[in-house]
Amino acid sequence: MKKSWVVMLLLLLSCGFAMPAGAATPRTDAPLVKDGIRFYPKNKLSGVQTYTVYYGEDKIEEMKRFDLAILETASQTEERIRDLTKSGTIALGYISIGEADPETWYYPFVDKKWMLGDNTNWNSQFIDVRHQGWHDLVLNKMIPRIAGYGVQGLFLDTVDTVDVEPGMKDAMTDLIREIREAYPDLILVMNRGLTIMDEAIPYIDGLMFESFSGNVDWDTVDWDTNPPRAVYRQWTGGDELWTTDVASKLGEWQRRTGLTVLALDYSNPGDKESIEYAYERATAFGTGLWDFVPYVSTLDLQHIYKHNIDYQRSDAFRDSDGDGVTDAEEIEAGLNPAKPFSKKKGLSDLSVFEALKVKQWAEERLKTAADEKAKAALSQVAAWMDSFMQKPDLENIMFARMFLLQYQATAEPDPGVTETMSRLNDLTWQLKSK
Repeated sequence: MKKSWVVMLLLLLSCGFAMPAGAATPRTDAPLVKDGIRFYPKNKLSGVQTYTVYYGEDKIEEMKRFDLAILETASQTEERIRDLTKSGTIALGYISIGEADPETWYYPFVDKKWMLGDNTNWNSQFIDVRHQGWHDLVLNKMIPRIAGYGVQGLFLDTVDTVDVEPGMKDAMTDLIREIREAYPDLILVMNRGLTIMDEAIPYIDGLMFESFSGNVDWDTVDWDTNPPRAVYRQWTGGDELWTTDVASKLGEWQRRTGLTVLALDYSNPGDKESIEYAYERATAFGTGLWDFVPYVSTLDLQHIYKHNIDYQRSDAFRDSDGDGVTDAEEIEAGLNPAKPFSKKKGLSDLSVFEALKVKQWAEERLKTAADEKAKAALSQVAAWMDSFMQKPDLENIMFARMFLLQYQATAEPDPGVTETMSRLNDLTWQLKSK
């Protein structure tokens, strides 16, 4: 028997861990293992449960009531922002990376060749981000000036300009990556940019879904009132379905990486029904699964609102240490949700969690297995996962794979085999990438 194990092990090695015919290929969505995600764990905003967006002057004391404040540094002073951050509120400075405002200090540095056209809603210019000169202006002039106010991060606005000219998607993603690489310690929150979110999310800590539950009728905006009044409509039909689809994808990103998702909506002050709807949709979304952080304001963002809304947030996807395993899952597995390496032997909590899931699956199948060969194979899978947690090496994973294949050969088609094999593939990747 021992000799046959060696023969089978050599066969597995010679085949490059080949999957059996008809089985799925190794998962490509394993958390924190590719596309830059593992290098930028998303736990900087894990404690944020409330936030505000305010582009006016002063009002520091009001912003202190929130965990996170997105502000316009040009409207504040270093002293005020220092006072805000000392109170424990995280401060993010506003920066437009897809448009240029003629009223800003940097506008004289904007080359007219970079301009794509007017954004008539906000009296700004769409920028063609494929020009390296714009990247240089953002990286070398705009960000240093904003960061100099003492903010802990940046709010990357106007990413949606890529939808004006879809050919800019790669260039916008490159710009966000360049910001992350040039300023690795800054917290980065991207506003929308939903058509490039899969490419950009590896480099950011949070994503704001502006106009999550509804939108403004721009023809009704009265800028002469303070705050400006308008007609706001909740999404319906195809728009509602689309936002739901995007939200589910963001929820999956959050589950996999700990990404913080902020939901921003607009309403007329005092419209309690609309405000409550926006909060409830963001935090529960029908099933209470996605844990978005809500805020409702007025269109000018020149006021701060602390809404007294009775709602329940879900912690189903909170990942405090950014290791790809939720706090609830870590607690259930006997791990510390505040540390990505809470066990000895240098084994990450993610690896421990995957190994435990394989072991638990084998033990559950063992309870109902009738075939003696199937029982023996399942027992060996569980045993080799125990061995892996004591001695995390490839040999333990390879033997577990071998016995999983033996079980598959003796049992009825079992969809759990594919998922379990994927977990073993993930463990292999994690060990090889250490």
